[in-house]
Amino acid sequence: MWSVLFALTASSPASATVGLYPTPSSRGEPAGTFNSTPALVALYGRIYDPTSLGALAMLKLSALGAALVAVLGYIVVVRHTRAEEESGRLELLGATVVGRRAPLTAALIVAAGTDLVLGLLTALGQNGAGLPVTGAGPDGLCW
Repeated sequence: MWSVLFALTASSPASATVGLYPTPSSRGEPAGTFNSTPALVALYGRIYDPTSLGALAMLKLSALGAALVAVLGYIVVVRHTRAEEESGRLELLGATVVGRRAPLTAALIVAAGTDLVLGLLTALGQNGAGLPVTGAGPDGLCW
């Protein structure tokens, strides 16, 4: 559910930006305004291609999206390690031939899989919103 919600959150600015700035010439002014504001450039980085639809669309959510994905990964790892410890299942698992680090390794694999699914859903959503595959794919993997 979290992955779908994050993918929709990343795709909605893309579809809104397509409607706001339909032509490459209409994207030049907001990109120029953004690049001339030092605080915004320090927070998000510079827009190198002012005619790029993806640069304007993903600019707003890049830092917030990275923070939210980090929180999601933390929650997934804590849920799959701490909950097993509190319920007593971790001691039962530790009494078998499984090593000490098996629960943490399994939780990290689940978190990495969650992040990969989130990246794929984000890339598909951005592509469906009108961004080209060459930009939506890498941006989805960065989420």
